[in-house]
Amino acid sequence: MSNIALPIYKSALALAVYMEQIVRGFEKYHKYTIGVDLRQKSKELLYRLLQGDKHTNSFMRFFSKRVQAQHRQGNRLQN
Repeated sequence: MSNIALPIYKSALALAVYMEQIVRGFEKYHKYTIGVDLRQKSKELLYRLLQGDKHTNSFMRFFSKRVQAQHRQGNRLQN
């Protein structure tokens, strides 16, 4: 499944874009204090979602291979 198709990824991306737009309107002081934090956190959320998806896909491939191997081994024992 593509990351773009995940509803949570779409929502996180929309949040990151929204934060960028909001921070643009901040006064200079807030833009470089609170604004930096808001931008970083929204980008970090996207990064962590992508990392989690990558690890989940790796785990699922590993798990699938193990199940297939056990299934083949079981078929050999039955014959």
